[in-house]
Amino acid sequence: KSLRDNDCSEYSAEARQWAVENGLMSGNGTVASDGSPNMMWEDMVSREQNITVDKRLYDLIMEQVKKLMDNG
Repeated sequence: KSLRDNDCSEYSAEARQWAVENGLMSGNGTVASDGSPNMMWEDMVSREQNITVDKRLYDLIMEQVKKLMDNG
């Protein structure tokens, strides 16, 4: 069975790219056959992974809120 974790459909491509660019997703520390980080897109998400992404999203939102309040 070949590694397919970085080979997902175009359906979620924009959202996946946004998540990576904004630091919400960073992979599992291994590298796919093409040299890119193994993002595990097709794997189930554990509670630990979910709460990590939730916290990163919260931090991103709060960073934007702080910027808005500082400029307001």
